[in-house]
Amino acid sequence: MLIDYADPFLGNDASQLPPPQGLAANWFFLKAQTGNTHPGAAWPLGLMTAAPYTGGYPNGTGPYAANSCGRPREIMDPEHKTVLGVSHLHHSGTGAIRQYENYVIVTPVHGPATPRYARQPLTDQEAVPGYYAARIGPTQVALTVTPRAALHRYRFADDSDNRLIVDLRLNGLVGAGVPEEPLAGIDEISLLPDGLQARISCQLPMEVALVCPQADSVQPLDDGRFAMSIRGRDATLAVGLSFSFRNRALGHARSALADGFAACRESAGLAWEAMLSRLELDAPQQDKVKLYSALYHSLLKPMDCTGDAPFWNDRPCLIDYATLWDQQKTQLPLLLTLFPDLGRRVVASFTASFETFGFFPNAFLLQQPDSAHDMQARALTVCTLLDAYV
Repeated sequence: MLIDYADPFLGNDASQLPPPQGLAANWFFLKAQTGNTHPGAAWPLGLMTAAPYTGGYPNGTGPYAANSCGRPREIMDPEHKTVLGVSHLHHSGTGAIRQYENYVIVTPVHGPATPRYARQPLTDQEAVPGYYAARIGPTQVALTVTPRAALHRYRFADDSDNRLIVDLRLNGLVGAGVPEEPLAGIDEISLLPDGLQARISCQLPMEVALVCPQADSVQPLDDGRFAMSIRGRDATLAVGLSFSFRNRALGHARSALADGFAACRESAGLAWEAMLSRLELDAPQQDKVKLYSALYHSLLKPMDCTGDAPFWNDRPCLIDYATLWDQQKTQLPLLLTLFPDLGRRVVASFTASFETFGFFPNAFLLQQPDSAHDMQARALTVCTLLDAYV
């Protein structure tokens, strides 16, 4: 299968370039010399992603200090990362993005709840498109996704006194040398027998639901986090999200649980196989790995949140572009060429954004776009519209 050639880890860390000599030694690298993507579980252009949360640059999964140009500075050993848990929603794209997402942090612990910023070693990582697995401390963790939910599977080292700590407030980068994002507000909290629902107030408010059938109880902690007491060693957790509708977030989570982890993982793999199969390459294996890994990472974004969108739901809504002045000339022509049906949805979303905001955005992250550089954005978007319709 072609997904066997797509390596989610390829392109995540510092670029591997020869030492600059001569004229090249004086070049100024306008962008950070790191990959701007992540190895976590993702669906093609899906709403939800799930990945280990280091709090480091470039997107909460890296080992670096924040950086907008040149070589990155390490804040931890890239070969021995430590994490705060599993986070959700991660950018993937080009540019100095400066919005770092990473919401709904889930941390497996044995015994009492650990402090908010406590870290555990991350080891034994593996990933294929639609699936990620690792060991966080002593706990085995596996992640997969549906288009609207993430499924976690945990196997604790001990038979009892296990917990999942849920932090709906922490987000962004932590300890990466930039002002951290303020802790998000949470309201409209509903504790369920097997989970919880809440509204996260951040740059783009969102409804979230977490459901774990193995949870004996869900208790609020003094610092705004929640502790799920787990029955036994094994637990499955579903995280559903909607930018518009509370009940849909819960429905997404319960639907993923009903399908089961194995079926969701298989569906995610088949979805990626269908996307990657648009290109067939007769070449040595190393060239196939480069091509299909690059195509895989190119199809992580934009986020198709139609039906759960924050701005409109009567037409396609694709957001979380970073940054469009690069993608208008690279990724979008690729989408229009290989995936014309998807390209039409992208263009429909562009026209809807113009009708809604009165301008084409130059970046459309998980926040309401602004009109900065709107003339540049208009000139570039016109080229995409011409590609789509002419």
